[in-house]
Amino acid sequence: MAFSKGNYEEMEIMDEEEVEVMEDGLNVDKKTAADNQETINQEIESLRLRVEDLEGLLKVEKKSSAELQAR
Repeated sequence: MAFSKGNYEEMEIMDEEEVEVMEDGLNVDKKTAADNQETINQEIESLRLRVEDLEGLLKVEKKSSAELQAR
């Protein structure tokens, strides 16, 4: 099958050092993505705990309000 000019991308042949540099860049990107995901997970957990605290405060407020109204 013949290739038309638009079917492939011309690339120069790379030596091992160039390949290693590219691989290092990909590894940095992967680590950055993993670090970002860890930060997101920590923030989600922090917000979940805050919601639990606020729900607890709301229950206390409702109970106090009910007790005051019963008097």
